[in-house]
Amino acid sequence: EMIDYKRIKTPDNINVQIVDETYQLVAAFMKQYQLKNPFIGISSAGVVDSDLGQIIYTGPTIPNYDGTQFFEVFKDLSSDIAVYNDVDAALLGELKLHHYEEDNIFCLTLGTGIGGAFYSQASGIYQGSRHRANEIGYLLYREEDGKTFEQRASTSALKDLMTKHQFEHGTDVPRLFNL
Repeated sequence: EMIDYKRIKTPDNINVQIVDETYQLVAAFMKQYQLKNPFIGISSAGVVDSDLGQIIYTGPTIPNYDGTQFFEVFKDLSSDIAVYNDVDAALLGELKLHHYEEDNIFCLTLGTGIGGAFYSQASGIYQGSRHRANEIGYLLYREEDGKTFEQRASTSALKDLMTKHQFEHGTDVPRLFNL
């Protein structure tokens, strides 16, 4: 059950750090609702080491984000923190809301990037030994131009096409879809 919601523009992670903005959001909710040591769940784009609460790799998508350590930054707010790749978190949420008879489930997301998550009844979310399992957006689509799936078919790729073809509303994707 959602009891509160706040939407902010994603910080550029150059002048304003994502981890600092999320810290401020959590601290404000803790104060507003008088929470002590709450469970904090973070889902993030990129390659995530959930055991360390660390962003391993985000490619060119988010500058200065590799190495971000959420457990360390949030330790004074809570000792109960989980950090997952955004698609892993989406699949875990789906599994929390719905029961599936299948032993193995794969989730594919298409958005700013392209992501995948794999869940097995026997072993849970599979992240791989280097936390890069299911990072399908980074796979090559066509070897001759060296572009990944994400560079060809994500919202970021669509924005590149909008710029290339001088869309009259810039890179306003919702406006494009409305039109």
